[in-house]
Amino acid sequence: MLFPDHTRYTLVIVCPKACEFWVLQKRYSEFLALHQALRRYSRGTLKTLVRPVLDLAFPQRHFRADDAVIRHERRRMFSDFVEQVVALLCRCTALTTAPAADLAAIIQGFLNASAGDHATGLPNASAAGCCKSSERCAICLDGLEASADPALPWHLQLPQRVLLLVCGHAFHEGCVVPWLGRNTTCPLCRRMSCRGLVQ
Repeated sequence: MLFPDHTRYTLVIVCPKACEFWVLQKRYSEFLALHQALRRYSRGTLKTLVRPVLDLAFPQRHFRADDAVIRHERRRMFSDFVEQVVALLCRCTALTTAPAADLAAIIQGFLNASAGDHATGLPNASAAGCCKSSERCAICLDGLEASADPALPWHLQLPQRVLLLVCGHAFHEGCVVPWLGRNTTCPLCRRMSCRGLVQ
């Protein structure tokens, strides 16, 4: 019996602290390689930083085709794992030691080496300032800035984070994240977009 191609897990990770987001498409082996790389730091000077990530339950390896239960369990565990990894990255970048810089480089490599990520970089400063009150999210057609109008439904009164893709198009987080979970392209121009800025 032939097994289907290896499962790729797609995660959209938003880090408002770093003002960045990533769309990851990774196989189990790529998550495992990062986990093993982090374990190498568990005995050194960064052990207190790495410990919260390594204390999380990591999905087991299965030597059979991934069924829906395995994929669901792994997606949930990988999401928790990557959120802790991004928090670890924020803590490492605040330190000035060589081991912290090395660890940050490993994590950045994992986050930025998504399958098919041909983006040349993050939006430039002029594109980052493009979200004015007159602009609208192309998905829901609501303005990109929160409004204090009490006549609006409650969900439109809450401040919504805006994600700025590498192409310069901006969307509400709640609108574009489901799209990016299925496609790694901009919904408007279809440019590959595996990372961007959080506004």
